[in-house]
Amino acid sequence: MATAVSEQIPFLEYDLHQQILYKLRALGANACFSLQFQINLGPSMIVAVATGTALLVQGLPLPRQLPDIEPSFLWKYHYAHEQFVSFIH
Repeated sequence: MATAVSEQIPFLEYDLHQQILYKLRALGANACFSLQFQINLGPSMIVAVATGTALLVQGLPLPRQLPDIEPSFLWKYHYAHEQFVSFIH
């Protein structure tokens, strides 16, 4: 099991890094302080949580804006979700 976990750690770190950068862009921040990682191992999965404080530091370049999502996509998703919920109840 230790070998399998150690082989997955680089992918886990890369994915967490991508998610942190995306979240910073979504918040309009360009720096993250007090960043902490928590990794939990289960019998069939690895769960990782990253926490930190996002800030907009004036001395650093501004973050790139996220692309706009078509409202029609959101409405389609919302409609599909509503249909699923009504089907369950």
